[in-house]
Amino acid sequence: MISTVKSFRYVWVLWLAVVLTACDNSTTDTPTPQNQYLVGNSQIAQLTKEQVVTQLSQFSAQLGGGIPIASFIQYGCTVHRITYKTKNVDGTDITASGAVLVPTRTGAFSAISVQHGTIFDEKEAPSYFVAGGESATVGVLGAALGYLIIYPDYIGYGESKQVPHPYEHRKTLASSTYDMIQATREFCTANNISWNNNLYLSGYSQGGGATMALQQKMETENSQPFTLKAVSAGAGAYDKLNFTKYVLGSPTSGLPLANSQYLWVMTTYNRIYNLNRPLSFFLKEPYASRVQTQGFLATIDVSFNQAATDGFKNGILNGTDTEFINALKDNDTYNFVPKTPTLLIYGTADQQVYPLNSENAFNAMKQKGATTVQLFPLQGQSHASAIPGYLLQTLQFFASIP
Repeated sequence: MISTVKSFRYVWVLWLAVVLTACDNSTTDTPTPQNQYLVGNSQIAQLTKEQVVTQLSQFSAQLGGGIPIASFIQYGCTVHRITYKTKNVDGTDITASGAVLVPTRTGAFSAISVQHGTIFDEKEAPSYFVAGGESATVGVLGAALGYLIIYPDYIGYGESKQVPHPYEHRKTLASSTYDMIQATREFCTANNISWNNNLYLSGYSQGGGATMALQQKMETENSQPFTLKAVSAGAGAYDKLNFTKYVLGSPTSGLPLANSQYLWVMTTYNRIYNLNRPLSFFLKEPYASRVQTQGFLATIDVSFNQAATDGFKNGILNGTDTEFINALKDNDTYNFVPKTPTLLIYGTADQQVYPLNSENAFNAMKQKGATTVQLFPLQGQSHASAIPGYLLQTLQFFASIP
């Protein structure tokens, strides 16, 4: 842990100094006819301030322990599951879902859209609001401090669980998340919740990449009905091509979870870009058969470049597999110049989403003239151990830009 009790107290005070409020938090099951995005909504939980303190006690311990969280939590919240219209990978209409957390206080809110990290069990999606899940910890924390929290499930989870999740597909993550934000705006209007249109974006791991994709979409397309205030992205796979070259050309950790994620990205692009290559194209035996029968959580406990076939490796490393290389490039999320204050956070000892992603993204943006981007390395932290530091810096960053 890089944090201290003193620094945490400072962050909490900063957050509480931000004037963030909400008014009526009633729900409706029938959206008004003029809604373009919102399909429906239902309240799935209501927490008092005391229940929030209890629910976050374990989470508080993970953030360093010894923090008198009861002294800083200001509000309870209501939790809503909303469904909304968006587009699937192929452009067809689909209904997706997510969670919206509303603090129990009157006034006008600022909002944070939080893009969640990788999940292998769709029941961990934010709209299920499971104990210990992101929406029930990070989401509740944000709401208890006064923010309206928007937590998309992504396509492939929740209401859209019948279709494959387009794992780390830049365009779909950005569009479906943006549509969730638009649906939340309609939800607030229908329920007399006052959102001041100030919006912050945050996400870690897969959520970091999704956050950057969303930021790029919002800043490079037509004017938005939101005021984008600040963006904090942690440990995302922003540089897909060079990350893949590293994974295929260098010894990696051999962590089965990391290998599952690498393979999931590769097979997702294989499907979405209609390359239609068999699993045996990517993996040697016995790994191809193992994944074929057991799925992505099958154990691959060697360096990924030892499990990958020579054909796959060579095509990427020598540049001859232009089809797959173009698919990787299409999912880079760093190739724009941010206009909004942006913080890139990563652990220097991350053996899952390697530091080159954040470092390359920062350097490329600066070379293009970006002046609003900061790089924040968490020294000696791994992918998992960097999470408390990421949260600490995000809270401090957002509180500094009210």
